[in-house]
Amino acid sequence: MEKNNDEDCSENILVMRFSAMGDIAMTIPVVFKYAEQHPEQRVIYLSRDTLAPLFKHVPQNIEFIGIDLQHGWRGFMQLFRIAWRLRSRNITQIADLHDVIRTKILRRLVSCLRKCRVARLDKMRAERRTLCEHRTATMSPITPTIQRYADVFRELGDATFEVPEHFCLRFDKIDLPLERTSRQEEPRIGLAPFAAHHGKILPIARTEKFVQRFFMRYPLGSIYVFGSQKEMLHLRESWNFGQLTFVCDIASNLAQEMSVIQELDVMVSMDSANMHLASLVGVPVVSIWGATHPYAGFLGYEQSAENAVQIPLPCRPCSIYGKKKCIFSDYACLNLIQPEHILEKVEKIVEEQ
Repeated sequence: MEKNNDEDCSENILVMRFSAMGDIAMTIPVVFKYAEQHPEQRVIYLSRDTLAPLFKHVPQNIEFIGIDLQHGWRGFMQLFRIAWRLRSRNITQIADLHDVIRTKILRRLVSCLRKCRVARLDKMRAERRTLCEHRTATMSPITPTIQRYADVFRELGDATFEVPEHFCLRFDKIDLPLERTSRQEEPRIGLAPFAAHHGKILPIARTEKFVQRFFMRYPLGSIYVFGSQKEMLHLRESWNFGQLTFVCDIASNLAQEMSVIQELDVMVSMDSANMHLASLVGVPVVSIWGATHPYAGFLGYEQSAENAVQIPLPCRPCSIYGKKKCIFSDYACLNLIQPEHILEKVEKIVEEQ
């Protein structure tokens, strides 16, 4: 949503992050906190247009500009059009939270039109390679991504800026088909069984066993399954037990999905965007890790590492994003995960609420 009153701030900061939904979601607590602490600045957030619902309730000095990267916004001339569109925004600082070719070109173009101070994300590539190539029992975690986002704003001049300890977005309520009378006796959980890469997806047969065991433990509980209509096709016929709802049947956009997520007691998610979306609305997450590892810095904001389900293998992590094929072809990191272990994590969270 764009605001047109461009002259009420003496200087503006351009924030850029494209990429995957989860990566963008992790920037939100940082950017919102910065905007609240610097009301004299306008924060212009440039990102994918599909993420606009996440910026519905924002500090007044944040302007979200969404770009449709799928249709017509590719190539140098399109990037020049974006930079030209930003020329009247009085941009004096640029926080590049992505640091890829697209944002490198954009920050140069914007700086050519008006001299700007620039800070970019440190991707810690060397540390990531070390994590994946020199796995040891004493390997150390990389600085969390959300902290490195905050470092960008510190580099721009706010040396004392810190990530907020608590952050929670709120979305309009949505009528859910599965009602309950007692939160403690009838837990409502989310399940996001898919991810972008095979190395991050628990085998569906094991996920199904978890669902069966959940309903054995909580006969009156309910599960909301997240994914696209295409992903749900081969689940509908076999997953016909318990109080099960496919979210794509009741939510037609991201805002409605967020409305469902905020009503959950727990989200069970792969290392994927749903872990980060649940984090934005303060829902605890039981995260499942295969080829990737929380040490790479992508654990959900304010999520407990104790709720990360993973198998300690000498070959993990083999990938930062889960793209690489398993060198043993057996994906033991995922196939050795027991549904009962996931349920134990869920039970503990439910009992503590």
